[in-house]
Amino acid sequence: SYHSAQIIPHIRLALGRGKKTLAMQVEHFEEAKFTEVTIATIDSPGLFSQIAGVMAAHSINILGAQIHTRKNGDVLDILQVNSLVGGIVNRAEKWQRVEGDLSAVIEGRLFVENLVGKISTPAYLKKPPVHAQRPNRIEFDNEVSDTYTVIDIYARDKVGLLYDITRTFKELGLYIAVSKIATKVDQAADVFYVHDIFGQKIVDPVKIEEIRTTLLKRLA
Repeated sequence: SYHSAQIIPHIRLALGRGKKTLAMQVEHFEEAKFTEVTIATIDSPGLFSQIAGVMAAHSINILGAQIHTRKNGDVLDILQVNSLVGGIVNRAEKWQRVEGDLSAVIEGRLFVENLVGKISTPAYLKKPPVHAQRPNRIEFDNEVSDTYTVIDIYARDKVGLLYDITRTFKELGLYIAVSKIATKVDQAADVFYVHDIFGQKIVDPVKIEEIRTTLLKRLA
């Protein structure tokens, strides 16, 4: 997925973590109006949901994400994010708080649900959409992959969207192996390769409908 020049700093970050819970690197792309966050840590159940929740709690919007887990359990997650009003998130003290909260959540010293519960959208951001909203849509594919069920989610973007999705997956017993997150204007198109606790695809029509119904209700 990456060129050697990109992989080298990824490895440096992962090796530099040492015995710490996580290592984090932040890089700003002002012309593209986003900040890229690279997180090296150890895998644990619901990790991506925890990351998404901490970002939402700090009013950081996730535009894109690439999650990678090595066979030894090392995780390297790369997120493209921006602020609530668009543009880079360049306050160093904010990122220090994000890193501190994320470490505490992963270590079990802080519950991500408590952080997310404090979210409140500023009044000046509560604007009606300038055009008709497309209905949220969820599609399942059990043919494209031999190992995973692929779930495509099309939804209106909002802070905390990824947290809502990944928290729902966790509650329903789904494990994310690969995730591709993309946002265009105010529409998110997120793809998740998932399996159940036994490492199997989701093929039961009743279970598929439960996932679809629960997700749509949560996203609404």
